[in-house]
Amino acid sequence: MEHPYVQYGNIHFIPVVRRRLSFAVLVQRAVDSFKEPPLGRRDLVAAALPQSVAGSVTTAIAKLPAISLVVASVPGVPQREAFAVTPCDGMVEAIRIALEHGIPWRCIEPEIAPGFLGDRPCVDANWPDDTLAVERGAERYLDLVQGLLAGPLDRCDPADAGRELYIAEQLRSLRPRYNRILCVCDVA
Repeated sequence: MEHPYVQYGNIHFIPVVRRRLSFAVLVQRAVDSFKEPPLGRRDLVAAALPQSVAGSVTTAIAKLPAISLVVASVPGVPQREAFAVTPCDGMVEAIRIALEHGIPWRCIEPEIAPGFLGDRPCVDANWPDDTLAVERGAERYLDLVQGLLAGPLDRCDPADAGRELYIAEQLRSLRPRYNRILCVCDVA
């Protein structure tokens, strides 16, 4: 199997589809691949979640294997966004591992008012089997799904470009401060 991540300098990206067990396994394999030295206090786990849910996600992870629902809201906006905290989620697994091993972690996604998000599903019916990410590695899986992500109908929301720029800026500012950054983000 190829690497369970895509490397760019000291940043190691793990693309995940949320709430899918295969991607939690991919995160475990990525962490296990850092043997010499193993991930530690000079490294960072970066999760593509908004900072406002960090405390609630940490509390919910402490309750695993019980599944929790974290609800994010923005003051003055009636809509809310829900995040399932389950052991079958790559982002949750990355944060759980960071907490368990004393590895610093942080949320790197911008706060977005849920009312601005679209209601179209991001993944269509022709999405490939998740286990291919585990069997083939992160880069080959991205090559496989690239065509599904390229068209305008497959973008999750017009806000995605802004989110991606924000996440890139967060990683750019964090990059010199850590030996390695394990960035767990949505495959899109």
